[in-house]
Amino acid sequence: MHLGTMGHLADTSRARGLDTSVPDLFGSLLERAEAGHGADGVTGVTGAITKGGRNT
Repeated sequence: MHLGTMGHLADTSRARGLDTSVPDLFGSLLERAEAGHGADGVTGVTGAITKGGRNT
């Protein structure tokens, strides 16, 4: 899943009055992963999670 897709999911959910906690959280993780591991895609999310969001 890509950051743009997650953003669209969050926006659509918000517009319909649905809870956006999960898509917002996953979007945040994707942003962190892209900042430090852009070419790795979703694999970078795993790194962001295991490093607590630190991109070192």
